[in-house]
Parts: sequence; structure tokens; C-alpha cells
Amino acid sequence: RCTVQNAASRQLLQLNDEQVLGQSMRRLLPYLAEPDRFARYVAAVETGQPQHFKASCDHGGQTGWYDVSVVRRDDGIVLTIL
Repeated sequence: RCTVQNAASRQLLQLNDEQVLGQSMRRLLPYLAEPDRFARYVAAVETGQPQHFKASCDHGGQTGWYDVSVVRRDDGIVLTIL
């Protein structure tokens, strides 16, 4: 579940905090939950080793390449998309 959203996320998603906080990543960003990508999130949680990869994503009718970083925090992850 999303617990924090920054200004860049608000701009990218074009969603306010009420629309994002408490929602699952799979619901908000289904393209980031594809099996190969999701396996990296699991690896970050299980091993504690940060994950970094490039991902092609289609959001709002626009396709782009993004740098994705995943680090474990407590029993979840911090996902950074640049």
C-alpha cells in the first residue's frame, strides 16, 4: 500500500494524496507490477539488496523509459522512478 507520495509522483500520476494513499501499487501502476519487475521488488524485501533497472512504461497514453530503484524499508519498499 502506498503510504507517502511526493510532488513528483503527484505530477506524474496526476492524482492527489487522497487518490493514492492506501492504494496498492498494482492498482495504481499496473505496468510496474509485471512479473519480472515484481520479482525485483520481492528480491529487495527478501535480501535487503537494493534493485535498480530501466523500465519502459506506458502511462496516460505516453510511453517512456524510466530508471527504477527499489530499496527495502521495514516490511515494504521505497520505489523511486526517474
